[in-house]
Amino acid sequence: MAYEQPLFDITGYSSGDMSSNQYKLVLASTTNAADGVVLGPSSAGGKITGVWQGDSTASEYGKVRVLGVSKVQVSTGSAAITRGSHLTGSTAAHGTVMVSTSTTGSQFIVGQALAAHASGSSGVIPVLLMPGWHDTP
Repeated sequence: MAYEQPLFDITGYSSGDMSSNQYKLVLASTTNAADGVVLGPSSAGGKITGVWQGDSTASEYGKVRVLGVSKVQVSTGSAAITRGSHLTGSTAAHGTVMVSTSTTGSQFIVGQALAAHASGSSGVIPVLLMPGWHDTP
C-alpha cells in the first residue's frame, strides 16, 4: 500500500504468540509485563493504544503504531466500509475494527478508513489512526 509510512511508533511487550495478530489493535497493559500490550479494546468502541506491527511467534518487544497510517485488520462483523468511514474497535473479532455504530458520541474512534471494504468480510485496509477521538452523533 502506498500509504504506509512509519510516522510514530512506540515499543510494547507482546503477551505471547502474535503471529496471527499482525495489524490488530492493542491496548497498553501491565498484565503480562510492566511495558506490555494486549489485544484490545475490551469493549466495542473502547480505547486503544495503537496497532501491533509485528508477527512474532513468542513474547517480545515490538512496534505499536500510535499515529499516522497503518494497515488494520477488519472484523467480519463490520458493515460495509467506505473511504472516510469512522472505525472503532470490535469485540466480535478481538483486536479488529468495524464501522462506528455510535449515535451518541460514546465510542472511541480508532481512525478513518482510507479504502473501502465489503460488509461481512475479513481483510486488511489502510487507516489514518486517530486513537482517542470520539465519534460524533
